[in-house]
Order: sequence, then structure tokens, then C-alpha cells
Amino acid sequence: SFALAFNLSAYETVNASLTDISGRSRVILQNHILPPGYHRLQVDLTGFNAGLYACRLSTLHSSCSRLLIIQ
Repeated sequence: SFALAFNLSAYETVNASLTDISGRSRVILQNHILPPGYHRLQVDLTGFNAGLYACRLSTLHSSCSRLLIIQ
């Protein structure tokens, strides 16, 4: 498992997803309006095949992506 931590300065709709290397969405981690402050999403990777995945987090005002290697 892994944790995705982020901080919001205002109420925001947060979209977070995990996609495989071919761009197929594997799981939606978050798709809700969250309040300001620190947030942490714990993600269980049980059942995922080994490989390279992209974790994407986006709001109306920003976005980021991180690569994740599952062995």
C-alpha cells in the first residue's frame, strides 16, 4: 500500500486516480469536495500486477502526477 498526502488551502473538488502504463484507469481514489487542510489517502494495492502506474491528483487550480512502480 501507499499513502497520498496533500494540503488544500480552500474547499476543492479533488480527483485522484491510478492508471496503468497504457493509460487505462485502474481505480478512482478520490472524487469529492474536501475541506481546507491536510489530507491523506491510504491506497491498498492488493491485487495489482507488477508494473508501472501513474498516480494523478487534480483540483480546479492545480494537478500533479507521480510514477509508482509495483514489484
